[in-house]
Amino acid sequence: MKLKSVVLAMALVIAGLCGNAQEKYNNVHIGLEATPSPGVMASANFNIARNMALGPIVRANFSNYGFLGYSYFESRVGVGVKFDYYFDELMNSFMNWPSSVDLYAGGNAGPFFRFRNYSNYIGDPLYTRVGIFANAVVGGRYHFSDSMSVFAEVIGGAGYASGIRGGLAFSL
Repeated sequence: MKLKSVVLAMALVIAGLCGNAQEKYNNVHIGLEATPSPGVMASANFNIARNMALGPIVRANFSNYGFLGYSYFESRVGVGVKFDYYFDELMNSFMNWPSSVDLYAGGNAGPFFRFRNYSNYIGDPLYTRVGIFANAVVGGRYHFSDSMSVFAEVIGGAGYASGIRGGLAFSL
């Protein structure tokens, strides 16, 4: 009974926060990452409160390394949560900020899985590891239309190398 009350209370709070949310920030990002290990990413944003969005993120990075006759292929896959705070309202309070541009900052975090496949290696050629990634993000988005935009982000943190990412965003 107590658990049902807690779940009901949480649902009411989330529903109340979403009632104040701006639908402008409900979108899906699909893009490329330029870090020391290039990769791809996909994420979704769902409004949780005024100027705030939360959603899932999936990242995959791939690389080849070689040194003194030994080489390996590495892939890293991360699945986590992404949070963004949008500064549009704040910018509008100081100047006439264009509605086609969004500026945001936030972060993403979750587990990542690293797989290495060694060649010319004595012993087990496959190495696996599980870790945690936590990144700070600063980004911007330019809307071409109500349903499509382009985005660019600078990322830095732990678990994945720092770098940039960008791509297309589609409104939900």
